[in-house]
Amino acid sequence: MLALDSPEIHEIRKLSPELLPLAYSALIPEHRRPVSDAFWSEFNEKEQTIGYLACLLLFVLTGCDKTSKYGQQLTLCMVLPYLVAPETLSLVFSPLKHLQAVQVVTFQEYGINTIAINKDTPNNPDLWKDIEKGVYGVLVVQHEQLCTTNGHKPRLARLIDDNRKFAKLISRIHVDEAHFIYTAGHGHYGLAAFRPAWGRIGEFRVKIGHHVPTQALSGTQPEHIKAVIISSLLFDEERLLSIKLTSNRPNIVYATHPIVGELSDLRNLDFLVPIPYPADWIMPKTVVFHDSTDLTTDAAAYHNRRLPDNLQGEDLVAHYHGGMSKEYLTQVYDDFKNPDGNCRILHATEGASTACLTSFLSFSHLPGCLKGLDIPDIEVVIQYGISRDMPTTLQRGGRGGRGLKDALFLIMYEPWVDLIDLSEINFDVDSDPDHPNVIKLSPQSKKRERLGVAMIKIIQLDEACLRALFAAYLRDETLQDLFFPFHKTITYRFLPALSFTARWCCSRHDGTDFHLKNFFKGRLLYQDRKTLQLYYGDVDELDREEILPVRAKRKVSIKVRKAPLRETLVSRLDVWRFEAHARDTLRSVRPSSFIIDDKSIAKLARLHPTTVNSPAQITLELNETPEWQNEWSKSIFDVINTYDQELESLRKETIMAKKVHRKRARVEQDQAGFEEASRDVEHRIREEVTRCYAAEALAEIGNGQDMALRRSARIQK
Repeated sequence: MLALDSPEIHEIRKLSPELLPLAYSALIPEHRRPVSDAFWSEFNEKEQTIGYLACLLLFVLTGCDKTSKYGQQLTLCMVLPYLVAPETLSLVFSPLKHLQAVQVVTFQEYGINTIAINKDTPNNPDLWKDIEKGVYGVLVVQHEQLCTTNGHKPRLARLIDDNRKFAKLISRIHVDEAHFIYTAGHGHYGLAAFRPAWGRIGEFRVKIGHHVPTQALSGTQPEHIKAVIISSLLFDEERLLSIKLTSNRPNIVYATHPIVGELSDLRNLDFLVPIPYPADWIMPKTVVFHDSTDLTTDAAAYHNRRLPDNLQGEDLVAHYHGGMSKEYLTQVYDDFKNPDGNCRILHATEGASTACLTSFLSFSHLPGCLKGLDIPDIEVVIQYGISRDMPTTLQRGGRGGRGLKDALFLIMYEPWVDLIDLSEINFDVDSDPDHPNVIKLSPQSKKRERLGVAMIKIIQLDEACLRALFAAYLRDETLQDLFFPFHKTITYRFLPALSFTARWCCSRHDGTDFHLKNFFKGRLLYQDRKTLQLYYGDVDELDREEILPVRAKRKVSIKVRKAPLRETLVSRLDVWRFEAHARDTLRSVRPSSFIIDDKSIAKLARLHPTTVNSPAQITLELNETPEWQNEWSKSIFDVINTYDQELESLRKETIMAKKVHRKRARVEQDQAGFEEASRDVEHRIREEVTRCYAAEALAEIGNGQDMALRRSARIQK
């Protein structure tokens, strides 16, 4: 690829408007031109000049007409304006760190100097001087970096407010994943906004000036979301240019399948890893989405145990969520995206998309940054447990079929979805098809209450084409009339929203040979509705296998460190991390969380002392890499081991002190008993002596009386 400052690019820029159409026809072969010649007739001269220049620059820069694969079209919409006007500054709002990483890499592939700015961006004076000077042509930022929070104004916000010269450099604003304005920037259904800064991008437009062109990009813009985007960004609808392409993915086959019992019964996923395991079989690359990190981990471990012994250590199955370390996520992603990699099944959560795997400079200089699940050879996507709303469902399903291969998107839903009675809904859902099936939510609301009406209809309208239902929700244009269960009946033209290139459209067309068993080596789990008996294989499969229900196992309690002892260990690990980061030679380009994040510290502090018996065990518990173990686990183990030794010494001292105390107490008790016994003996002796003296006295008195009587008798005689 040529550099932006190469002589060839410079010559293209110098061409006059009159010569651009001639250069376009001369340089780009007809079969490689992006549009037909008739396409240009609909535009005025100025628009044609910009279009010809953009096509020529892209062709000469890349050496081809640059066919953009699915998932990169939106980024290309941000690249082209900069190619046409390179001496300017583009500001790209991007909600997720991994998307920032993707965009930085993509912009740099076109020779555009780009940097991502988020809370992990180092406070390096030289770096910020370069930003201020306009060294970077594109700034990919999170909007929180432009908002004052709790009295704190981030550095980028201060730079724009205090330096008008820099602010005037901003020539374009791109809002990527603009549906975040609706989903995260505004509160819904009684719940507060998850990321309120995204609802305030319009304020930034006012500050920077309405004259700066602003672009909102999203692959998921149904009418109710689009309306909020337009309102929030303060767009003038009379001047708004809206470009909408079909969201139909013709190479994806859609299907639904009910889960038997609970999500925790992982036999529902047995079909992905069959037993016996076929010899020399290569599993199709598969992503399974979960809504729980625990279930993600459990499912990956379950599938790994189903593999033959010789394959269980080959990393064919992995879990992938935001609670894992950056190094682990990088390693798993790099292996999964590699066509020759070991990983074939990836259990993931939406939380994984928020993970930042490298520092922002690493996006430029180091391989392996997380780029989202934008992988061309994914053949199967499974939503295990119905997702709350349609945008989430479509976004996840769209992870498959991004290359030339066909793909299957299977929605596995809980049985209770069929039991929800939509006739009882007495509130308006036409303006928001994703409205929960209750009027208002609370933070304690269950999944069943949070489930949107559109997703319920997707399952309950079980005779309707899934592709048509998705098109109806998105108001996608097609060549024929559609009944819209989410809106009124509308006639659309032009775009083939219902076309498909795969063998089947979806699982809901009678007269086709569609069956889920055609996609998998294993058998799916079914339940007979009358007898409630479980089977591997559906009722129409003659060789279906009857199975017995799994007996509930008694839950084994896991030993953990006592709660009062965790806080001190967390503090010690925090201190160690601070000191380790201060000594780290790469501290300017990677944050302290790169060493170990807060979740991992909390997890280590919770482990029972008998569990943490070696540095390798720490690596295992945190699912870290051997490289991470070599660099950090020994020091972390020393901190924990020292703390446990101190606790053990304190425990022994306490036991010894208790023994001494008990011994002293026994001596004191014996002494007190001896003294009491002595007093008792003395008392008894005194009483005995008294009785003896009394008896002698009485005897003497008696003898005296006898003598007196005898004397009296003698006298009388």
